[in-house]
Amino acid sequence: MIFIGQSFASPYLFKFYPKGTKVVGIGAFNLENEREFEKGEDIIENLTLSGTGLNFLYGHYLSEKDYLEISISALAGKYEEVYSHELAYLGNRDNKVFGVREPVITYLRKFNTVDDHHYNHGLKIAYSPSFNMAKQTNFMRGHHELEINYWFSYRRKNYEMAGQLYSRYFTEKKIELSDMGSERSSPYSEVGIELMPAFIYNEFAIRAIGGTGNTTDYNTKNDQIERKSDKGFSVYGGGSLEYDNEDFAANLTFIASSYVFNSIDEDMARDVDFEFENREISLNFLWRLR
Repeated sequence: MIFIGQSFASPYLFKFYPKGTKVVGIGAFNLENEREFEKGEDIIENLTLSGTGLNFLYGHYLSEKDYLEISISALAGKYEEVYSHELAYLGNRDNKVFGVREPVITYLRKFNTVDDHHYNHGLKIAYSPSFNMAKQTNFMRGHHELEINYWFSYRRKNYEMAGQLYSRYFTEKKIELSDMGSERSSPYSEVGIELMPAFIYNEFAIRAIGGTGNTTDYNTKNDQIERKSDKGFSVYGGGSLEYDNEDFAANLTFIASSYVFNSIDEDMARDVDFEFENREISLNFLWRLR
């Protein structure tokens, strides 16, 4: 999920403003999140969440080096289930999805830099709670998420090289399925690197976004099937077109990501994969109020 805010709000990423500056943002997004369970060339299970939604955020600069933000998103769409082979008896089905997802709380800290004023770095902490029971129809997370990053930015007049060394932690997830009882996913974590270079011309910027990471084991279990996987990896990429005139910012951003886990299966003759494919495009607007 892409959240508007400090990460995608300025031609210079992680840009700080005077104490007391407030930030208000709104954005629209379209997403498609697909989960596939494959055995060899056969797709046993394909679950797809797609839809259109809105993002809202409010941020406040606690000081010239500290920024706190809360964002929330809502989605209207559908959840498609396609089963085959040993799960074909479940049949295919579509479910409408509508709901508001739990908020994301983000804190940014800028560290002191002495030797080079073009270089900035700091700490980013983002936390997403889980309030209610997640269902296929209500857009809830079903687990807690915590992200702790070290961010960096080297900026000149016409370009910037920014990025993050990130770590993400996901607690056990429980989601209520349409007519298959509930599914539980084991807790897991991910570490990786994200790079976001940009070319800047006056108030406009073109930015590339890319990253890769490694995850711990990811296991799921419901009333019909249990899947156990070995460690996985993630890759993602995208880009954004950005505008910023200090008081107002806008961006059009696209990101696609893929998570692949090597499942542990009794049939050693076949490659068994657990894959997540995510695509999202968003248009965001942000105002800074002094």
